[in-house]
Amino acid sequence: MSGRHGNKTRLFMSAKRKKHHFRIKRQTHFAPDTVPSNNENKENSATALNTPSKETQELMEENVSSSSSITRLNDLNIVCENDDDDCDEEISNDKLSGRRIVDIKYLFSSISNIKHQHTDCTFADLKFVKELRKGFTSQYVFRCKMCQKVETVHSEDPTSKLNTNTAIVEGILCSGNGYAQLNEICSVLNMPNMHQNTYTKIEQSLTPLIEECAIEEMIAAGEEEKRLAILNGEIDKEGCPVITVVADGSWAKRSYKSGFSSASGAGCIVGMRTKKVLFLGVRNSYCCICSRSIKLNKDVTEHRCFKNWSDSANAMEADIIAEGFAKSVEMHGIKYKNLVGDGDSSIMKKLLLKKPYGSDFTISKIEC
Repeated sequence: MSGRHGNKTRLFMSAKRKKHHFRIKRQTHFAPDTVPSNNENKENSATALNTPSKETQELMEENVSSSSSITRLNDLNIVCENDDDDCDEEISNDKLSGRRIVDIKYLFSSISNIKHQHTDCTFADLKFVKELRKGFTSQYVFRCKMCQKVETVHSEDPTSKLNTNTAIVEGILCSGNGYAQLNEICSVLNMPNMHQNTYTKIEQSLTPLIEECAIEEMIAAGEEEKRLAILNGEIDKEGCPVITVVADGSWAKRSYKSGFSSASGAGCIVGMRTKKVLFLGVRNSYCCICSRSIKLNKDVTEHRCFKNWSDSANAMEADIIAEGFAKSVEMHGIKYKNLVGDGDSSIMKKLLLKKPYGSDFTISKIEC
């Protein structure tokens, strides 16, 4: 009996302490002179139900801030034009991150030349405001904390003929890559890439420049071959220097003995002495714009069409080499007397039929 009574007593005292603790905790929420009445209790309880907790308010604030960062583009200071135009990016001070490419000598010179008259303000008094990025070139805008004058520092000389954007596109093309590979490189470097429209425009503008540069180099190589031929007394009866050349071709799609279905092929002629290119030719039997227009039964829009071949892919190499022989006198003032090449007989057959130097001139084949 005493054990059961003892247990009851302990349970009663525990419940009493909990009730007393609840009263104390409830009273601590209000000052003694501001204890709410019953009506006030109802109003307060209704207000408590309508008022979110502190954790809920913090979560709501996070959601609002995250949604506003997505919807309010002005906060990000990013200005994107139509898809047909380049995408310029304006980056504010708090959003500035990643790596950039700069002309270090020009940048340091621009910074050291900053000095405001009458106030003697220098670069140390400037505060960074924003960056205006155009591809890989940037303009850094600063504002003086003393006189409020705005200064703009370029990442490189804006009057440079070969700026960073053009140099990068040319480098990507020379390495046999494209925009996708450039994008991967920039991702690894944590460096913002240029817009694809900007890349395409620069690539299109570089095409005629690369062609012009290639022709100049081939003409210079021809002059050197001509000088060496004259020096060695290799001149035909008409007084024209004659040289030995190496020639070969290739296709964009692998073709060996069968399956000549490549839509593009290239060939070149190289001087034996200088090991420099004297002629380069390309044959394309496909144009995506023309093909798409024909497929959709629409008029072909004005464009630069690279399709210049309608025969079989097997005949591309021989036609290119024969063209190079026919233009040797016009381009370099020399004749190709000996041809070093593989066992492909189609090239010699084409040369014998075309006879680029007349019927009295014999072209010899040296198989390698």
